[in-house]
Amino acid sequence: MLSGMEQIESMRIVFCTPFHVESLRKEISLVNPSRIDHPYPWITLLIQSLSSQSGVELHIVTLSSNIRRDYTLKNDGITYHILRSHGIRAKEFFKPFSNGPLPYHKQLDKLEKRIKSIRPDIVHGHGTGIYSLAAVQSGITHVVSLQGLMGDIAKVAPTKHYKKARDIEHRILNQAKVINTKTKLTANAIGFKYPGRKLFSIEDPINESFWQNALPTLSNNLFYVARIEKYKGVEEWIQAFSILLKNFRKLKGYVIGWGPRSYLGRPLAQVLHLGLTENIQFTGQLSAVEISDLFSQGGVFCLPSHVDHCPNAVMEAMASGLPVVSTGVGDLMNIVENESSGIIIEKSDPDLIVKAVGRILSADAVHDSFGRKGREIATKRWLPSFIANKHLKMYEEILQAI
Repeated sequence: MLSGMEQIESMRIVFCTPFHVESLRKEISLVNPSRIDHPYPWITLLIQSLSSQSGVELHIVTLSSNIRRDYTLKNDGITYHILRSHGIRAKEFFKPFSNGPLPYHKQLDKLEKRIKSIRPDIVHGHGTGIYSLAAVQSGITHVVSLQGLMGDIAKVAPTKHYKKARDIEHRILNQAKVINTKTKLTANAIGFKYPGRKLFSIEDPINESFWQNALPTLSNNLFYVARIEKYKGVEEWIQAFSILLKNFRKLKGYVIGWGPRSYLGRPLAQVLHLGLTENIQFTGQLSAVEISDLFSQGGVFCLPSHVDHCPNAVMEAMASGLPVVSTGVGDLMNIVENESSGIIIEKSDPDLIVKAVGRILSADAVHDSFGRKGREIATKRWLPSFIANKHLKMYEEILQAI
């Protein structure tokens, strides 16, 4: 569709990406209609925003083990290519592969063939895994987007899963020519280790539901929204809650999200041991609207991560007008303005959490001031239409450089 440096008036884009195919249940037949997978909200928002732009022809290429056959369908101007995939057994996934065939090479070949058949101007691979690998290995002009660096997480959570993700990430970064990250911090780290790459830094869009309610007033609520894993600081969050409850007797806690079964028992046992089963609610995965409604009650959002990059939940809390307490790891120092939209604590420590959260819960003026500033920052940076325009400019720059 495009050639050389001509003015770009139309663009055929392929997103090679994980996608919540269950959202298309009216158009496809699912093996398990009640199955709930990760909704990848930032990807869905970007798809919706990009597809509404003039001149954009958007194709979504994804894999699913919840279908019995491949599907190609058009919905709201977007073409979906949903390819049947069999799950990978753990013993196959975790066997060493060095630079040889990956355990999911058949699925990788299937993705690459479908991408090539679409003949896009550009393919955008998402995540650390098969989708970005397919984009890179397709031979088509590409960009890959990474949420963060798996190597960083593997250092503090050295499980087989994260070690394997780190190895796959290395393979992607070795081959990718153009890389987009959520933060300049991550982009700089990649540029240092993998010189010669074209690097972009575009944050994720935030669902507009988080702007729909009025700014909340102070209430005795403490929120945690993240993957439930040790490196996210959930155990320190629970310990801090138990201490805060001594001074804030009506305090309610909400732990929102999901995590690996191998770990979930630990925070649940901790809550039971501390006698907090009536005070802290584990909600599981919630929709943006459901989380926004909870945030509208007011309180404090706290994410005391040991390691992180640019957690969307912090951005969602700020858009909702909640004050934020977080550690300063990753790019959080560039998201939360310390003493303006929240409080940055030195490390994931219950006493530091108690001091920061207690200060906000004790003063309506601090709660409201931090909340107003957080929404102001969010409005300037994370609206879906703004993020979609930044992506279009990135694609144009990449294509004009050919």
